[in-house]
Amino acid sequence: MSLRVDRVSGRSYFCGLLRCNSPWECPVCLPRIQQGRATELRELGERHRKAGGAVYLVTLTMPHDQGDYLKPLRRHVAGAWRSVINGAPWERWEKALGLLGHVRALEVTHGPNAWHPHLHVGLYTKKRIPARELVRFRTWLRARWSDRITRATPSGRRYRAPERRYGVRISEARTTTYLAKMGLTAQELASSSTKEGRAGHRTYLQILRDATLARDPDIRRQHVRLWREWAKAMRGARQLTYSAGLRNWQAAYGVLVLADADLPSLQEDLELLWSDDAHSRLVFTFDAADWSVLIGSPRSVQLRLLLLDVPSHPPAEWRDRCILLLRRALWWRPIKVHPNAKRAA
Repeated sequence: MSLRVDRVSGRSYFCGLLRCNSPWECPVCLPRIQQGRATELRELGERHRKAGGAVYLVTLTMPHDQGDYLKPLRRHVAGAWRSVINGAPWERWEKALGLLGHVRALEVTHGPNAWHPHLHVGLYTKKRIPARELVRFRTWLRARWSDRITRATPSGRRYRAPERRYGVRISEARTTTYLAKMGLTAQELASSSTKEGRAGHRTYLQILRDATLARDPDIRRQHVRLWREWAKAMRGARQLTYSAGLRNWQAAYGVLVLADADLPSLQEDLELLWSDDAHSRLVFTFDAADWSVLIGSPRSVQLRLLLLDVPSHPPAEWRDRCILLLRRALWWRPIKVHPNAKRAA
């Protein structure tokens, strides 16, 4: 595995790493996956409108309090939506609205009242919904969503009913602006790690940023604790969920749908085009053992910070800093003790 710097732009990048394909824990795979999904939905929306259809964005939230753990919250939100679209009442509304299918996006932020999971749902209809019919649908959806949210969880927990103003919101998406609200635009992704969330809310990238930059050890531990809870709670969750009907229309419109692992990557393009000395310069080469030690120690944070300074340092100085980090990281390597070894008296 090596680190190289583009000779023209000064952009640094790693070569020889495998993808983890995690849209929740990896700041490298996240932009690739979300931009790929944004491209698919943008093409689908444009072709759907050209065919005379319409797209509506539904935002669904639930109350949450300090002390609520993330995993039960996000599971309850997802389960409530599955219950909403299950059964004859939803089927009747599908016919009344001319609903062809939907896509559901899960978004989670952290704010003054702890974790805040909510859903963005894109509804694809055959034509625009009359205003009076849309009001009737919103009223029905608010009542059904509130009923599902306030139902007891398997553990016996009951959450409060969503506020009428914020629990369910519906608006027509006449352009691709709804992708920004679903967190699926390049502009949103480019600023997601630096911009401040609304009303003090932070995305997981902002929590990761704060954990990296925090100087106070106690504050850093708080950010790390949040990050670990996030990583554990979100593992296995689906970021985007397509209905069967929408998948069929994607095929009918000729929109190509790829798996997360098959989505194109700028990183791979750089590796293929600029892996030679003509387009980039080699800064440092890590072997597998050194890399495993480094990323498994607290020195990995310093490596990320040092990576930002690569264009401003000559290769020799950067290599010296990498070697120093590796030597310090070896001190953090855990000592393996044989399970049958006797403890000293």
